[in-house]
Amino acid sequence: MGRNLYARLVAYQPHGDRIGVLPQPASFDALQEWDETGSLSFEYSMLTVGGDTISRQLSTGTEIAVEVSDGGAWVEPASMRYLIIKREGDQTDTTGTLKFTCVSYGWLLNKILNLNTSALRADGDNKGKRPFLSATAGTIISTFVDENKARGGAGAHLAPGFDTGKDSAGASWSRVSTLYYSLGVSLKTVIDGLVQGGVIDWDTQGRTLRVWNADSINRSRDLSTTVIVQLAKDVLGIPYEESIEDLSSHILVSGDNDLIFTEDNPAAPTPWGKWESYVSQGGVSDKGTAQAFMQAELASAARMRGSYTAEMLTVDATNLPLIDYQCGDWITAPTISHGEKTRVQQIKLALDNTNGGASITCSVTLNDALMDSQVRQAKKINGITGGAALAGSESSRPNTGNDHRVPKAPEGLVLASDAYLDSTGHARGLVSAVWGEVSQATDNTAIEIDSYRVEWRYSDSDADAWMSAGVTSDERLSWSGLDCGRTVVVRVRAIPTYSDKPGEWSGEKSVTVASDVTPPSVPSAPRLSSETGIVSISWDGLPATGTGMDADFDHCEVGRGLTSGSLAVVSAAMTGRTQWVDTDVLPGAVWTYALRAVDHAGNKSAWSKTAQIEVVGAVSQEQIDKIQSDLAENEKTLAQAQKDIASNKQTIQKTNQTVEQVKSDVDETKQTVAGVRQDLTQTNATLAQAQKDIASNKQTIQQTNQTVSQVKTDVSGVKTDLTGVKNDLTGVKTGLDNAQSDLTKVRTDLTAANKELDQVGKTASDAASKAQQAYTAATGAQKTADGLHNIFKGWQDPTSMSGVTVKTGDFWYRTQQFWTTSQGEPDNSPSLLANFYTYAEGEPDNSPSVLVPLESEVVEVLTWDGDSWNPYTLVASNVVASGTITGDLIAANTILADHLAAGSVTTDKLVSLAVTADKLAANSVTAGKIAALAVTADKLAANAVTAGKIAANAVTAGTIASGAVTTDKLAALSVTAAKIAALTITGDKIAANAISADKIAANAVTSAKIAAGAVTADKLSANAVTAGTIASGAVTTDKLAALSVTAAKIAALTITGDKIAANAISADKLAANAVTADKLAANSVNASKIVSGAITADKLAANSVTAVKIAAGSITTDKIKAGQFQGYVFTGAIYQSSTAADTGFKLRDSGLDMWDSNHNHTVHLDGNGGDNLLTGTFQTALSGRRVRISPDFSQYEVADQGASIIGSGIQLFLDGTAASHPYIASESSVSDEGQVSGIVINGGHRGDGDPGAFLRVGERGAPGDRYGNAIMKASQKYSDASSPHSYVQARAPQGSGPTAIIRAENGAGYAGYYANSDQGYSYMYAGDSNGTVGMQADIRTGYLYLGGYLGGITGRHTFQKTQWRMRTGSTPHNYAGEVKWTFGTPAKYGVYVGVASADTDWAGIIIHPCRTNSASGMSIKLFNADIDTTVDIWAAALAWLKK
Repeated sequence: MGRNLYARLVAYQPHGDRIGVLPQPASFDALQEWDETGSLSFEYSMLTVGGDTISRQLSTGTEIAVEVSDGGAWVEPASMRYLIIKREGDQTDTTGTLKFTCVSYGWLLNKILNLNTSALRADGDNKGKRPFLSATAGTIISTFVDENKARGGAGAHLAPGFDTGKDSAGASWSRVSTLYYSLGVSLKTVIDGLVQGGVIDWDTQGRTLRVWNADSINRSRDLSTTVIVQLAKDVLGIPYEESIEDLSSHILVSGDNDLIFTEDNPAAPTPWGKWESYVSQGGVSDKGTAQAFMQAELASAARMRGSYTAEMLTVDATNLPLIDYQCGDWITAPTISHGEKTRVQQIKLALDNTNGGASITCSVTLNDALMDSQVRQAKKINGITGGAALAGSESSRPNTGNDHRVPKAPEGLVLASDAYLDSTGHARGLVSAVWGEVSQATDNTAIEIDSYRVEWRYSDSDADAWMSAGVTSDERLSWSGLDCGRTVVVRVRAIPTYSDKPGEWSGEKSVTVASDVTPPSVPSAPRLSSETGIVSISWDGLPATGTGMDADFDHCEVGRGLTSGSLAVVSAAMTGRTQWVDTDVLPGAVWTYALRAVDHAGNKSAWSKTAQIEVVGAVSQEQIDKIQSDLAENEKTLAQAQKDIASNKQTIQKTNQTVEQVKSDVDETKQTVAGVRQDLTQTNATLAQAQKDIASNKQTIQQTNQTVSQVKTDVSGVKTDLTGVKNDLTGVKTGLDNAQSDLTKVRTDLTAANKELDQVGKTASDAASKAQQAYTAATGAQKTADGLHNIFKGWQDPTSMSGVTVKTGDFWYRTQQFWTTSQGEPDNSPSLLANFYTYAEGEPDNSPSVLVPLESEVVEVLTWDGDSWNPYTLVASNVVASGTITGDLIAANTILADHLAAGSVTTDKLVSLAVTADKLAANSVTAGKIAALAVTADKLAANAVTAGKIAANAVTAGTIASGAVTTDKLAALSVTAAKIAALTITGDKIAANAISADKIAANAVTSAKIAAGAVTADKLSANAVTAGTIASGAVTTDKLAALSVTAAKIAALTITGDKIAANAISADKLAANAVTADKLAANSVNASKIVSGAITADKLAANSVTAVKIAAGSITTDKIKAGQFQGYVFTGAIYQSSTAADTGFKLRDSGLDMWDSNHNHTVHLDGNGGDNLLTGTFQTALSGRRVRISPDFSQYEVADQGASIIGSGIQLFLDGTAASHPYIASESSVSDEGQVSGIVINGGHRGDGDPGAFLRVGERGAPGDRYGNAIMKASQKYSDASSPHSYVQARAPQGSGPTAIIRAENGAGYAGYYANSDQGYSYMYAGDSNGTVGMQADIRTGYLYLGGYLGGITGRHTFQKTQWRMRTGSTPHNYAGEVKWTFGTPAKYGVYVGVASADTDWAGIIIHPCRTNSASGMSIKLFNADIDTTVDIWAAALAWLKK
C-alpha cells in the first residue's frame, strides 16, 4: 500500500530554541542539493495563525526548518535548515501576505574567512598565502572554524560533526592535501575546492556541519537495489534531453609553459570519422594533471550524457523522496534504459495552499553513473586548473595515517599553593596549576588535544630532576604531598589525540609551597580535683567548641598561676583525654590553671578558660565515716543477694517450663506450616487464596516470634538479676545453659519454618509473576488515541522482548519489578526482595491488609525516539482542547486565589448572581461599583439614611409625607414667625392665661379697646389714676385712651383668646419657645412653615422617609452608609457612576467595566464568560496575610543588588513582619543582561539574618551568551550571598554542553558534585582552606581520578594499606620473617587480597603477601630483610576488597 508525503515549516530562534510550527503558509519552495547550499522561499499572511512568529525584525533573526513525514514522526532532512535573509510585501495588500527568501544554514560558511595574517607565508612562491602542508580536510576546516569562533563569528554556532583525525562517520581521513589560501578566502570556497578535488562530501544537519571522505557509504548510500522508483507508482513524468554535439575522440591540451599534450579515445563513436577537440587551459603544468584533464574531457565526449528531472508522486507512492532517499544517494530510476542506477543530485519540494487545499509536489534531478563521474571529474579539473579562482594550488594524495605535527606550548601557566594536613596530622603542601587551552599545532593548523602532562621539581634540586605531577584532560591539575616552605618549578605540555609527537613545553613557573601557620583550636577548660596534698588536672580532649581537636594537634601545655594573668607553663604532657598530677603545691593554697594547645608545626593556641582550686590535705574523718557506712550497706546488699539467689532458682525452673512450652508450640507451628504447604500445592492456581494463606502463616509465625521474644526477655531479666552474684550461682548457670540450649533448638526449628515459608512465598511470587506477564502481554496490544502508536506496560524494556517491534512515538508505562529492604543495618546487611507491597485498610496492624502487585504501579512514562526511551512530559496545552475543561469537571473549592492570573476573572466568567455578599471583601463595593439609581428604597436598611447621608436641601416638601413632621421632629425654636401663616393662631390656639402682660406689646391696647369717653392718656396726669381711684368696672374700653393700656397696665392672664383680634399676634409678639407642639393645630405646619435645613435626622420618625418622600437623584453615594447593602438583589438595565462614555464605572447585566481618569479601559468583568480585564496590581486584602498580583514585579540578586530584574509576580504576604515575603515571579528583563525568560519561586524570610531558599528556572545571560538555567538554593543567611549555603544547578549554555552542579559550602569548607557534558567528565569533591579531595571520571581519557588520602567506610574499606620501617641503616628496626598485618576495621562482607613491596636502595630484598582472602588481615613474608645494610629498608603493602 502506498504512502503520502507531508511537509511543514518550523520556526526557531537564531541559534536557539524552537518557536513553533507555521501552520498556514500560502506556498513554499524548498531545495536540497548534493554538496551545495540549498534555498527556501515561502509566502505567509501575517493575519493567519503563526503570523506573529515571523513578524519580527530581520535583524533579530529567524531560522526556518522544513520537516517531512509519511504519517509517522516528523524529521528534518539534511541541509533543510534555512535562514531568513529577505522579505517582501505590499502595503496595500489587505491579506498581509509577505514573501520570504531564505538560504540554507551552510550559507554561513561564506561568512567565515581566512583572516589570520600571522599564518601567511613570508617568502617563496606562495608568499602572502596561508599554507596547509599534508593536512587532512578535517584539519583545514577545523582551523578556519576554531579561529572564527575565537573571534566571536558564525563558527561559534556551527557545531562540527568531525575532527582533525576522523570524518563524521568516525572513519580516518583517506587523503591529505597541500594547499595555499589567500587572505580573505571564505570557508565555503575552501570546502567547494575540497569537493571539487574529490576529497570530501558535506552537508548540514540542523546546525551541525558534517563532512565525510568523498563517496563515503555513510553519506552516499547505495539504495539502488531497495529504492526502485517506477513510472505510475512513484514518477509522474521524467523528461530528458540528449545530444551528440560534443562527441570527440581526439583531444589536444595546451597548458602553461608551452606544454602540449594529446590523447585518443578509441571508445568514442565515429559515425563520420574522428571528431577532434582542442583545449587551452591555464594552471596545467605537469603531465599527470594534463592526463587527468584529458581523460575527463574524452570521457565526457565519448557518449551521450544523461541528466533527468523526475516529477515524483507524493500521494500513494511506494518510495518517497526525503523519507526513503535524499541527495547523494544512489537509486534505480527510469532513464533511456528504463531502469538505471542514478545519483540523486537535487530534490525540490513545493507546497501550494493558495486555493484552500494544500498540495505538495516534488521534483528530483538525477545523474546517471557516467554523468555523475564526469561531474566529479570536471569539478576536480576545475579545482586543479582554477587555482587562482580558488586562491590556492592543490596536490592531494592518500593519507598514510601518520600525523607528526607538534602542538603549541600552553600559555598562561598560573600556579597557586595551599597547605593541608596529612593522615598523621602533619602539614603538607599542595600546588594547583591552571593554563590556557591548546587548539593549534606549531604550523597554525587545528589539532585535537587528548590530554596535558604536568611535571615538577624542587628549585634546589637538579635541573633535570623532573617528576610527574599527573596527566589530565582539563586545563588544570592539583597534586599534593609536597614539603612546606620549599619552592616548586612546574612545566606543562599538550598530548595530541592523533599525532605521534608530544607538544612543546610551556615556560617554567615557580611557586613557594605554603606552610601551616594556623594555630590549633583553643582547648576546653581543665577539670581540677585535689586530695592528699596534690592537684589532679584532667582534660576531656575537646576544644572549647566541643567538636573535636584539629588533626594536627600534638599536645597541650598546662599553665599555673595565682591569677589568670600570671600563668606559667608547668607541664607539656597533655596529649588527649589524660590526667596530670601537680605535686609542687602545698595544702591550703589556691591556684589558677589553664590549658594551651600546640600543633605539629609548633603553632600555639590561646589559653583556655581558667579553673581555680584550693589544695586539699590528707584523708579527713568525714571520709573514714563514709567508708564505714558503705561497708555496712554492702553487708545488707550481700544478704539480700543471697535471698535473690533462692528466688532466682525458682524463676529458672519456670523459665525451663516456658521453654518446653515454646518447643511444643513450635512443633505445632511446623505441623501448621506443613499443612499450609500442602494447601498451597493444591491451590497453586489460585493466587488470591495463596496470598491469604501467606498472610495467615505470617501471623502465626509472628505470634511464635512474639512468644520466643518474651522468653528472651524473661531470660534477659534473669541475667540482669544475677549480675554481681555469678560466683554463688554455679547451679543456676547450669540451668541457664540448658535453657540456652533449648532456645538454640527453638531458633533452629524457627529457621527451618522460615525457610519453608520463604519457599511458599516464592511459589506465590512466581504465580503472581506469571499472572503479571499475562497482563503485560495484554496491555502490549493497546494503542494511543490516534491509533498510530503502541502503549507498553510493565517492568521489562519492550525493545528487549522477543517478537515485539517498537516504533518511534510508542509509549512505555514502566512499572517496578521488585523492591528491597535491609534485614538489618541499611547498606550493611543482606536485603529482602519482593514484587508487591501491602497497606492497611484502617488502623495499621489492626485491620485487613490490601496486597498491591508492583506491576500495577506505573513509576514513569517514557516515549521511544528511535534510539532510546525518554521521559514523556504531558503539557496541558498539548492534550487539552480549548474549552474542554468546563465547570462540571472542576471540584468544589479547587481554584484558589493564587491560581488566578491577573485579569483572568472577566465578567463572562461569572455565572449570573454568582457574586453573593459573602464573596465580596469588606469595603470592596465602592461608589464606582454601583450604577446610577441602583440604590432603591428597599435596598436601605432601617435607620440607614442618617442625617450625614442626606445632602443639604435634599429633603424637599415633596419628599415629606403628609403628617410626617410631628412635634418631636421640630427642633427647639425651629417654628419662627415666618413659619406661621397669617391668621393661623386663632383663639383656640391660645391657652387660657397664655397672654400675660409681658406678652402685650407696648401700645397694644388701643382706644378701641377702651370704652368711648374713657380715660385717655392726656386726661390723666402721670400716676394720677391709681387702682384705688378707679371704681370696679369703671374703666371701660371707651375710657381708655389710645395706646394707654401698656403691658404694665394689664394683669397677668388678663388677655384671653377672645381679647385678641384676628391677625393681632404677629411673629414679633411671640416669645422664644412660646409656640409648643400643643399650640399647633393638626396639619398647620406645611412646607412653607419649615426653615431650610431645619429638619435634621433626629426630627424624622422611624420609617418616615419612604420612597415617595425622596426626590429623584437625591440619594448620592455620600448619603449611603458603608456596608448597608447585604443580601439585596439589584435590578435594572445599567448602574453607572457617569453617563459619559468610557468614564467611571458601568455595571450591566453582561458585566462590569471601569475607566481611569484618562478614559483608559482598566476593568472588564464579563458576565457571559468571555475575556476579563483587571489592570494594575490586585491583592486580596490591605494588610495581614494576603495575596498580591502585580504586572510590574521587581527583584534583585543578593550577590548583585545593582542588577534589577523586572517581570510580573504573585507575592504571598505572611502574618506579621518579614524581611521578604514569599513570591512567585517571572523574569522578563535584567538591567545588565537585557531580555530574559524565567520563573522564580522564593520562600521569603522573616528577618534580615534569617535563612531562606528559592528556585529559578528559565533562560538567562546577555545576548550571544545565553544559557538555560535551573537552580534551587538554600542559604543560612538569605540576605548575605557569602553565608553558608547549598544549591543544585542545571545549566545549558549556547555553544557548549550542559553542566550540572550540587554544592554545599560555608566559610570553612565546601563539598559537591559537578558534571560537564562537553568535557565528558564528572567530579565529586570536598574541600576547605587546605585543599580539595574527591573523585573525577573522564570519558574522553577513560580515566578515573582520585584525590585525597586513601580511606574507607567502616566495615567496607575498599583498600587497606600499611607501611613500616624494618631497618634503620644497619640497625634492625622492626623485622620478622613473617609479619602479621591485622586490619583496624575488618570487612563485614568480602575478603582482601593484596600486594607488598620493599622500598630500599639495597638489592635482593623480597617481600610478598600470604594468607590472603581474609576479612581481617594477612601476613607479609620477608626475605633477606635481616641482612646488614647501610640504608633504610621500608616495607609497604596494599590490599583490596573482593567478593
